[in-house]
Amino acid sequence: MKDLNLGNAKVPPDLLPSKPEERNWGIYSFFALWIGMDIGIPTYYLASSLISGGMNLPWAMITILLANVIIAFPILANGHAGAKYGIPSTIYWRSAFGFRGASVAAIMRGIVAAGWCGIQFWIGGSALNTVLSLLFPAWGQWAPGIWICFGVFLVVNIFILINGLGVIKKMEHWCAPMLVIWMVVLLIWARTSAGSWGPLVNQTGKFATTGEFIAFFIVGLNANISYWGSMPLTVTDFTKVSKDQKSHMVGQFAG
Repeated sequence: MKDLNLGNAKVPPDLLPSKPEERNWGIYSFFALWIGMDIGIPTYYLASSLISGGMNLPWAMITILLANVIIAFPILANGHAGAKYGIPSTIYWRSAFGFRGASVAAIMRGIVAAGWCGIQFWIGGSALNTVLSLLFPAWGQWAPGIWICFGVFLVVNIFILINGLGVIKKMEHWCAPMLVIWMVVLLIWARTSAGSWGPLVNQTGKFATTGEFIAFFIVGLNANISYWGSMPLTVTDFTKVSKDQKSHMVGQFAG
């Protein structure tokens, strides 16, 4: 990436405020972004952990909903600066941590992001490997197959990321409705294959006392909040291209 010369200083373009023509994300763009992030295997893991931990279905859904509503407020509050000034998160952090402090925050955020990307790429690669194994049984017997799928999934994601928010926007616009449709298809398939909703829907909680439930509820609520814990810090990377405040606030909260 080439630097821009501003007097004697060289400022990477990624640190500059977004240009007016770049601020083209509307309500649907942010809604689609969150649909793309919400509907996925890691969120299924997190939701199912509440059930396996002892909650019944209604309380698991309440816990997830409450956590998302709580985390939405700091996300929308910090997103305001991105939409108003068009600045990325690394510049926004300087208002709170100073120049050097923001560098420390960026390094720490990068370490967490690297680990999270590794988890996401492995899960995505495993899903691709599972599909190929079902279509071609011999593939499932081939030991390097899982690593090839991991590598392919990683390369595709890196290609999308290095091409910027414009490509991410196009991908989310197409993928969001597809994800919703396939989630419904998956639900219908599961219900049809099982012949009923099964005991999962009707099972009661497994906690012996109210105290046990509250203790697990607090843990489950915090787990669902912390799942999106990094978003309040980095949300300006997205809202810097918002058309206006309404676009990101309505789109994100609805999504």
